[in-house]
Amino acid sequence: ERQYSVAGFLASFPAFDPHYQVLLSRGKVPWGYLSVQHTANTTRTFMDTASVTDENDQHVGTHGASTSSTVYDLTNATIYLEKNWGGSFPKKWFWIQANTFRSFSSSAGLPYLDLCVTSTGGLRRLPFLNEQEEEVALIALHWNGKFLPFPEVNYSIQWGHWTVRGVYGDYIVELEGSCQEKGFPVNCPTSRGMEEIALETFRGKLRVKLFEKSSKKVV
Repeated sequence: ERQYSVAGFLASFPAFDPHYQVLLSRGKVPWGYLSVQHTANTTRTFMDTASVTDENDQHVGTHGASTSSTVYDLTNATIYLEKNWGGSFPKKWFWIQANTFRSFSSSAGLPYLDLCVTSTGGLRRLPFLNEQEEEVALIALHWNGKFLPFPEVNYSIQWGHWTVRGVYGDYIVELEGSCQEKGFPVNCPTSRGMEEIALETFRGKLRVKLFEKSSKKVV
């Protein structure tokens, strides 16, 4: 199938980096768990379960006094994978990803919708053009076995509120994201090395509206 990029066909050339690709959307974890150890010195410590448990599932090999632990079962959990590569990094960008949407329709029969949304965009440097920049963006929607890429995108974003709108064929999609918290800093590559120049949150809310242009009907 045809692949879509945030920058169109130019993204296939090495000079037009950074490159971005979704590897897996709405995949499933066959088996796994996450053990969170609560110690006297640290409120929450995330650890590799293979290195902190023995055959009797007893806590071993850590520093400090372990007071309690919480185990999260990841079996059949939904998973999403992507990758970024290249010799440069956007000066500004946004990234939205969600794959767990509750069904608000009683006729759906399932607690969650078969829906996965990825949207990203930013300022990308253009090579050979006196360091000029361009805005690129894309919305990728996996819905009920269909893949809907939206290469025509406009957006209005600020921390705490994100509005992204895309057009593809007979479909129009609108994303409305919001969060109340300030977010936490993320290390990103810069010309000066890794610096905390971005914010991230896992506690945001995302509302997705999908329309058919021909019928003006909400899908």
